[in-house]
Amino acid sequence: MIALKKVRTLDLAEPAQPGRKPHLSAASGLVHAGAQLFAVADDELSIGVFDDAHEKPGELIRLLPGELPLDPVARKEAKADFESLVLLPPFPGFNHGALFALSSGSKKKKRHISALLRLKKHMTVSGGAMPFDLAEAYEPLHREFARLNIEGAVVHDGELRLFQRGNKKDRTNAILRCKLAPVLEAISLGRGIGALELVAVVPVELGDLDGVPFSFTDAAALPSGDMAFTCAAEDTEDAYDDGLCTGSAVGIVGVQGDIVALDRVSENVKLEGVAASTNGNTADLLLVSDADDADIPATLFAASIGTSRGPA
Repeated sequence: MIALKKVRTLDLAEPAQPGRKPHLSAASGLVHAGAQLFAVADDELSIGVFDDAHEKPGELIRLLPGELPLDPVARKEAKADFESLVLLPPFPGFNHGALFALSSGSKKKKRHISALLRLKKHMTVSGGAMPFDLAEAYEPLHREFARLNIEGAVVHDGELRLFQRGNKKDRTNAILRCKLAPVLEAISLGRGIGALELVAVVPVELGDLDGVPFSFTDAAALPSGDMAFTCAAEDTEDAYDDGLCTGSAVGIVGVQGDIVALDRVSENVKLEGVAASTNGNTADLLLVSDADDADIPATLFAASIGTSRGPA
């Protein structure tokens, strides 16, 4: 079992809107860039920015205009469902890269949106967010999965790798390997992102916890080409409704779907976001939780996991 060390809660200097608490609750994606931690929450229209060396409250940067309903049921129906956050490398027009927030695609029309934030030197945000409609981009993915639910995104080796989350009814977790170059070209030229070009669909078996299958909740690239990931045992049979989470795990997976490491974590929390760095044969992880309760702030944890594949 992997020990989690609490680092902080994702408190904010100001609430996202009147009637909300001053924290991120449903944290769902995490990127560590420069001296900042960037966290998206699936029930907000902004991204949280936190100093990685201090516990001072974070600030919000808008991803989409407007306000979501305060009623939980109505909010769930209206939200963009940002589930993934990935750091894009430098490309034409974006000399220091960009942050790319992607929605889950779990409901057509309402959850096919993305937002891009340009980065400048020292990995700070430059300018306002640029929204992109992902309806056309996700069409090839919907053909592969009738219940699409993208929960993680990784960029490595010329690919955008998207992590499909299974559930109790359809246990299929998979890595959807897509060509990155057409996506960057579309963004650079300011045009819509066309249908993603699939390189491969790689199923991944994660096992279960007391009969409830583990399902992907996020992923992060490692220099080796392997990927750190989080997964949760959530008792739900579809891509829309939440269920009781009986535990979470972290692991390392290869691009061909081979599990290098997988172990439960010590706290009974639903882990939804991961950022990773390596130190020898160890991956140092930063992890965020989602309590499925707007009154409870998301927690940032630290943990470590071995990355060694052993003798060839």
